[in-house]
Amino acid sequence: MKTTTEKIITAILGYLMFLLTFMLISGSIYFFTQQFFLFGGISALIVTVLAFGFMIINPNEAMVITLFGVYKGTIKENGFM
Repeated sequence: MKTTTEKIITAILGYLMFLLTFMLISGSIYFFTQQFFLFGGISALIVTVLAFGFMIINPNEAMVITLFGVYKGTIKENGFM
């Protein structure tokens, strides 16, 4: 049996990523209206990937981060990540 030690991860604040996501949504809309479909599609794809990364951690809780089923660490800070 393989043992795993806990790794504490500090996450980027969610408000900064929310601002970046909002700017990408605005850029995607602009590109589609100006008929730059390639750039609009790329930015829409990036927004879709970023939107799944938001999480809210309540006080006295933690969130385990895994990548393809492999443990990467634990976030213990509370707030919007």
